[in-house]
Amino acid sequence: MNRISITLSVLVAMITIDGIAAEKDKEDRYSNYYAAKRALERGDCHAVVFQLEAYLRNHSYIQEEYPDHYREIRFAMDQCKGGLKIRGIEDESGESDLLPDHPPIAD
Repeated sequence: MNRISITLSVLVAMITIDGIAAEKDKEDRYSNYYAAKRALERGDCHAVVFQLEAYLRNHSYIQEEYPDHYREIRFAMDQCKGGLKIRGIEDESGESDLLPDHPPIAD
């Protein structure tokens, strides 16, 4: 019985470590995207545009393979550049999350 418990514990630990490593790899691969998200939270539009331009440059396939995601990126950049304004009814505008938490790119 003790061997089964140890074996199961080792398997759970290996699966957990593998999941953490995969998440870290994704974060490293899309570091510009996550940096843009953090800059957006800080309200640093210059950094948002800089990081998203780098993200699109590093992942040139996004425009063709993920057109909806590409439009989200361009929308966020336009918002930061002042080229696009969103207003609610009677000048009440709600907080809009410009970028999803993670890029929708399947690995």
